[in-house]
Amino acid sequence: MNKVFVIGGIVADPTIKVMNSGSNFASFTIATNDNLSKDKTYFFPVVCFGDAANFVGKFVKKGNQVVVDGRLTRRSYVDKEGKNIFVVEIVAEKINFLSSGNSSKSADANPILNSAFNDLKSNKTANPASEDNDELSFLDEGKN
Repeated sequence: MNKVFVIGGIVADPTIKVMNSGSNFASFTIATNDNLSKDKTYFFPVVCFGDAANFVGKFVKKGNQVVVDGRLTRRSYVDKEGKNIFVVEIVAEKINFLSSGNSSKSADANPILNSAFNDLKSNKTANPASEDNDELSFLDEGKN
């Protein structure tokens, strides 16, 4: 099972792009501290697609505290200098706000299970692990 939960802060406003298929995707970075040593900070790249990307573009901003529920994926591409670049990132399946201003908003990143996340789904529990999510496939056309 490939499942990741990360709690942390959004480092910068998300980037929203349009894929060749016409569907949107969003990318952002989440920063989190090590539970054992608060002096270590880790930065994780996160991507999401379609309706979830639209949600992220509309509501997620730098400094928001969020829970990202997703899976790890690995991809590679050749950069402009001809070097192979390998990227490990989180494909978000669900995003929940911890910040008080957006605490009632969450997004399923799978439009098949939750068409346009029924507008904005109310987050009645702080535990995103209690909800079922399907996996998304990811193809980024080699852009970072």
